[in-house]
Amino acid sequence: MSANTGAEPPQHEAHGEAGQPAGQPPPPQGRDAGGAGERAPVAGPGSASTSAFQNYVAQLRLPLVGVLAFLSVALGGLGYGLRPGTDTPPAVSVPGIQLYVFQRQSSTGPEIPASAVTADETLIQKNRSTVELQLDLFGSFAAAGEAYWDMLTSASNSNPSSCPDPYQYLGAATSTPLIIQNGTLTLMGQDVTPAVLSSLVGRRAPQAARDILGLTGQSAAAVAPNVSEPLGIISMCWNRDEPLAFDGEYASAAIPSVSVYGVQGSFHLTRSLYFENPIEDAVPLTSEYSLQAGSLPTSSDPMGWHWAGSYDGPIQLTAINISESQHETYLGFLSGVIFGVAGGAFVSLLQETLSPPRRPKRGRTSGNAAQVAGLDE
Repeated sequence: MSANTGAEPPQHEAHGEAGQPAGQPPPPQGRDAGGAGERAPVAGPGSASTSAFQNYVAQLRLPLVGVLAFLSVALGGLGYGLRPGTDTPPAVSVPGIQLYVFQRQSSTGPEIPASAVTADETLIQKNRSTVELQLDLFGSFAAAGEAYWDMLTSASNSNPSSCPDPYQYLGAATSTPLIIQNGTLTLMGQDVTPAVLSSLVGRRAPQAARDILGLTGQSAAAVAPNVSEPLGIISMCWNRDEPLAFDGEYASAAIPSVSVYGVQGSFHLTRSLYFENPIEDAVPLTSEYSLQAGSLPTSSDPMGWHWAGSYDGPIQLTAINISESQHETYLGFLSGVIFGVAGGAFVSLLQETLSPPRRPKRGRTSGNAAQVAGLDE
């Protein structure tokens, strides 16, 4: 008998389900019996939102969205840039001028008043940053002798400065007293020298206060009795707080008042306003402006407006540039049209992005068609 007689046969290990050894997990279920297939991917927590966003982007018509966005931004910016400004009549300073015209027989003698005084006051826009006021002064006296004048104006509310320019004569009521004779510039029959010019345009008055602009001058020669003679060509300029200012279509001006002391007879004042320099820019401008408020001019020419007569205070006015106003109206209309097109493009952009049109998917459509065909069979 064999030694193995009565021995138990070898025991096999216990198997689980379908021959799987116990204690081991079951093999993954494949797509075929051989286990050659792979497990399907498990959807993560963010995959649903990612697929929804991708689906939303896929439904957008991106070229159209880009065009609408460009039109909304570009036309909106263009319309905003073309919109008319909020123009209002600008504020201007209202200076006042005081004149003293007299004769003196001696340095310590009493002042002798003038028989009559004529002043030609002209306000212009000299250049883009400077406003000039020129005061041309003439006077007559009962007796022969040299004539003197003093001018004072406040510098606290405005900031005037002396800017002598006698060769640019602006007077409208009187002609220039500077005459060329035999090739020489003369004034009252005297050759024009630096000293004569200094007396004509005025020197700073040493006794004037700090907040007062004071000028003093005298005639170039002794005046003849009862003859109106030139006494001064006084010029003042402003670079800020001007009496003439512009804001878009509006223009405001305040031609200063002129008070004369030491006159026994008449005082005649003529005022003129030029919106540009009538000598350097000889272009007719009167027809381009319309008076909106203020005193009506007594006369006008192609270059400016003029007031003659007695006025106690300053002449204040507001005018409007007709061509500038028409241009502002055109820009307002054009800006409105462009804003309308930009608004329409923006509304279309909102409709396109908030509720994009649903386009059917080709694969799902073909699959549904196949199912319908199977049911028919």
